[in-house]
Amino acid sequence: MLKPPHIFEIPPDTEKDTAETFAAVNEALQRLSASRVERITVSGNLARSKIAWKVATYRQALLYRVVALGSGSALCWNDKNFLSSLIIARALVETVALLLDFENRIARHLSQEDLDGIDKLSMNRRFGSRDADWVKAHPDDAAINVLTLIKKLDREPDFSGMLGHYEGPLRTMSPQLARHSRLVCNSNTSVGTETYSEHKLQGKLSKLFGGVFLIVLAEHAFNRIDAQVNEIAEIQHRINPIGGE
Repeated sequence: MLKPPHIFEIPPDTEKDTAETFAAVNEALQRLSASRVERITVSGNLARSKIAWKVATYRQALLYRVVALGSGSALCWNDKNFLSSLIIARALVETVALLLDFENRIARHLSQEDLDGIDKLSMNRRFGSRDADWVKAHPDDAAINVLTLIKKLDREPDFSGMLGHYEGPLRTMSPQLARHSRLVCNSNTSVGTETYSEHKLQGKLSKLFGGVFLIVLAEHAFNRIDAQVNEIAEIQHRINPIGGE
C-alpha cells in the first residue's frame, strides 16, 4: 500500500492568503497521492488502444514524480531544511512544465484526431534523451530543454509568471550564483562580522509559493489527461478497431 504524502505545516502566524494557498496545495497533494496506482493493466479502454495505454502509463509516471517532489519539499520544509525544500520546489516547476506541455500538445492533436502525432509525442516523452548518440539513432526522441518549455508556457495567460519565479526566488537556490550566501548569513559591515544560521528562511513560506502552487494546476492537468485517454481510445477504436470489429 502506498504511503500518504508529507504535507506542509502551516504556522499559526502565516498570512491568511498564504495559509489558504498552502491549504489548497496540501489538499491537492493528498488527492493526487491517493489517485496513484501500483499497476496498470491492458483492460477497458486501454485494451482498445495502445496509444491510450502509452499516454496513461506516462501520466502515472509523472503523477508519481509530482507527488514525490511535493511531499519531499514539504518534508524538508517542516524539518527546517529550507534550502533542500526550495531546490525540490524548483524541480517541481520543471516537472509540471513538462506535464502541462504534454497535456496541451495532446489536446491540439486530438482536435484533429491526429493519433500518429499523439503516439510520436508519447514515445518522445517516454524515451527522450539529450545523449548525442541516442539522438543520432533516434532523431524523433530528442528531449526538449525544460527551460524552453517553461518559457513557452510563460507566454500563455494562464501560466504567466512561471518563468519569473523559476529564474527569481527559486533560482537563488543555484550554487552557481553568488547570492546563495544570503540564504544562511547576515552581514554587519560596520563591525565586519557575518552571522550564519541554517534557519534564516524560517517563516518565509511565501518563497515556495510559485513552485508548490503548481501542484494545484498539475491536478487539473492530470484530470484532463484522464479524459484525453478515454477520447484517444474511442477515436482509435472507431478508426481502426482491434481485431477488425
